[in-house]
Amino acid sequence: MQTAKPSAHPIGRGVTRRTVVLAFAAALLWATAVPSASASAATDRIGPFESAIIVNDDPFSAAIARCDSLQRTELPDGTSIETQHCQITELLLGEMPTNGFVGDISSSCQWASDYWQNTTGEVLFAESGRVVVTPSGRVNVVTHYPTDPDDLVDCGFD
Repeated sequence: MQTAKPSAHPIGRGVTRRTVVLAFAAALLWATAVPSASASAATDRIGPFESAIIVNDDPFSAAIARCDSLQRTELPDGTSIETQHCQITELLLGEMPTNGFVGDISSSCQWASDYWQNTTGEVLFAESGRVVVTPSGRVNVVTHYPTDPDDLVDCGFD
């Protein structure tokens, strides 16, 4: 029968090499996690409010919707995302889509931020996004904004 000899190495007495490696790895993970934790996103919510929304593009149809909530999240790089949930209350023009409607916002100057209009009065435009209208009139919108969104002048609406 063999018995283990006590190690002359200082790590060998009561502390295994594996424990030291794991402690070092944990310290390294903690050190790298601290800077990313300080670069967090900022979130704000508003609502309820009313918004004018295109609910169909063929035939062109527009409506007023009551939005229960809008959440705006500004990311650490200065870009932001807005998500809002609404219900159509009044059809202004055209007709409701019987199968629903999905509209892509593929360039600036197509969708003005309800967040900025309701909080500061500014008209700033999304860079991209998507509008989904259900046959029952429920509207869900997700829009993306660059760090410096276009305003009315940038879009030629002076």
